[in-house]
Amino acid sequence: MKKQWSKKYKKCLKCKTTENKHYAFGMCNICYGRNRWKTKPDYRENIKRLSYEWREKHPERWKVIQSKAIKKYMEKKKVTE
Repeated sequence: MKKQWSKKYKKCLKCKTTENKHYAFGMCNICYGRNRWKTKPDYRENIKRLSYEWREKHPERWKVIQSKAIKKYMEKKKVTE
């Protein structure tokens, strides 16, 4: 027998799927994060600040992450052309 997605909801209220785990308020973890980002400016500013601080403390690791992202973007761009 398949387990229900959450106690109150059969699927996510936002994306209407059961692919991601239930997180809170009838939303999956992805939709909850997106909703929080859009509706809570203080949360958004805090995340931006923490990200900036991390990049400042770890410049070498940031360069590696950035170069991987650029490579992935360029590969995707070549496929679509």
